[in-house]
Amino acid sequence: MRADIRTDYGRIRNGVPSLLNICHEAVRNAGFRAVLLYRIGRWCRARKLRLFALICERMMHHLCHCWISLAAEIGPGFLIAHVGGIVIGGSTKIGANCDIRQNVTFGGNFNKTDRNGRDQPLVEDSVSVGAGAVIVGPVLLG
Repeated sequence: MRADIRTDYGRIRNGVPSLLNICHEAVRNAGFRAVLLYRIGRWCRARKLRLFALICERMMHHLCHCWISLAAEIGPGFLIAHVGGIVIGGSTKIGANCDIRQNVTFGGNFNKTDRNGRDQPLVEDSVSVGAGAVIVGPVLLG
C-alpha cells in the first residue's frame, strides 16, 4: 500500500512523499484524497477490517463525490484529474499509471461476460480516459 501511495503522489508532485506531504496533498486535492481513501480502504478490506474499509468507502463518497469500489483492482500511479461524478465498479481492473477525468464510469453491462468470465472493463497500463466516458461491459482498453 505504501509503495502505491508513493507512486500515486509522484504523479502529482515531485519530491519526497513524507507523511506530512501526503496529508497536505490529500487535504488540497480531492482526486488524490479519493485515491488515498481507496488505497487505505482496500488495505483494510484485505485484512478483514470490514468496518474501517466501509468507513473509507463512505468517506470517499461524501468527501470526494465519487465512488470507487474497494473490490476494483487499481495499479500504482493512479491519477484522478477532476474528481466529480466518477464511478468505478467492483470487478474493474485498471493498470499502472492511468489517469481519468470527471464523470467517468467503469462498470458492468447487465451480466454480459466475455470468454474469461470477466464482466467489467480491463484497462491496461498508461491509459488516459477523458471526461464523460462511459465504459461498460467486458471491454479491454490499452
